[in-house]
Amino acid sequence: MSVAEEGKVLIVDDDLDMCQMLCYLMQTHGYQTTTVHDGYAALKKIKTVWPDVMLVDVQMPEMTGIELLKQVLQQRPALPVIMITGHAGVADAVEVMRAGAVDYISKPFNHEHVMRVIRCALEQRKQATVKASSAIEVEAQLHQQMGPSEAIAHIAADVRRVAQTSFTVVLQGETGTGKSLLARTIHDASPRAKKNFVALDCGAIPESLLESELFGYERGAFTGANCRKAGQFELVQGGTLFLDEVANMSLSSQMKLLCALQDKVIFPLGGAKAIPVDVRLLAASNQDLRAAVANGEFREDLYYRLNEFAINLPALRERSEDILFLADRFRQASNQELKKSINGFSKEAQCQLQTYDWPGNVRQLRTVVRRAVLLAEEMITAQHIQLDPPKDNDIIQVLDKVPYQGLSLKEIVKKNTAFVEQQVLTEVLAFTNGNKAEAARLLQVDYKTIHTKLKRYGIA
Repeated sequence: MSVAEEGKVLIVDDDLDMCQMLCYLMQTHGYQTTTVHDGYAALKKIKTVWPDVMLVDVQMPEMTGIELLKQVLQQRPALPVIMITGHAGVADAVEVMRAGAVDYISKPFNHEHVMRVIRCALEQRKQATVKASSAIEVEAQLHQQMGPSEAIAHIAADVRRVAQTSFTVVLQGETGTGKSLLARTIHDASPRAKKNFVALDCGAIPESLLESELFGYERGAFTGANCRKAGQFELVQGGTLFLDEVANMSLSSQMKLLCALQDKVIFPLGGAKAIPVDVRLLAASNQDLRAAVANGEFREDLYYRLNEFAINLPALRERSEDILFLADRFRQASNQELKKSINGFSKEAQCQLQTYDWPGNVRQLRTVVRRAVLLAEEMITAQHIQLDPPKDNDIIQVLDKVPYQGLSLKEIVKKNTAFVEQQVLTEVLAFTNGNKAEAARLLQVDYKTIHTKLKRYGIA
């Protein structure tokens, strides 16, 4: 077997024997292969597999190879397509090359020639591709990591629009939806890609340390400051700083961040000399920043300074077509990590995955699939999918807790409604770690309403 080479090859041919032969040839040279047997299946497959090169038979029923080639190049202009023809005539060669193929091979094959053509196509693509800078590469990267849905396609379009600019970007979405991944993609697709990218979780750093982490400090600024320390704004000079959970910053830190963004200078703690900085800022929050502004928890002027461009990441339950794609990607990664060969999901397991609500989004899905791979022997079944059990029906609980003797139906309903409302508010507030604005957003009520109800029920 040859030394392993990089590349995924998608083979499109209605001749099953031909597919099997080409698969074997590619795999012996270390390539990963996928086969489909008609043009429609190929168009669907390139949205999930993202091959590095395609081998397409010219003569296929329903959709010819030439028709498929034209549609593929509309979707992925940078994808090299090599045509397979049963004729070596000049007319056929001219036709496939005019249609956009990078090369063609004719039957019967010379195996060495086939491999030379593939290597050449991949090399041309490598030389023509600048890492994640073109629109098509950004889209490929996001679809590979987040899924093939239209929602992700719209996000990819937003990334293409904003990546090449200097705009500050706000990324909003529930926990586990991929905000950090999106921030990194924006950086990689930007002119700052060769500079530093640093992610800072504002919720994980104590408030007393956050400002020194961002802006640094001078020697003697406080007890224990025995030497000067540069902050992240200095260390990321020329690059991108990603502030995750920015809503957790205190109003004092928010003010200093606003000044740094507006004036493009920072003042280390204990220092009087301004230090110029050139940093692009990306910010993320699982809270609705507008609600936080309305509540007085986030500075309005900082919100507008950060919100030069906004991207909202939908929850996984809102893009169900991505669930099985992501589950399979996590299965493959877990196979590699755990040195197993679990070959897929049963129909029952697929149904479970697609009908579950996924409150923890993609992060939770990854955990569930990884655990399932550990438990399974050959295929993941419903028994291997361990999900959080549904909560007991609140109404049934109420029937055991509310005394009905001497109460009218109207009074019973009122007490039941109040009990259920209190339970829901308690659970949602616990889920948001006490964040009232986020609880209001999840329950689709305004902040004033939820504040009044929490006060009524004595919920902190």
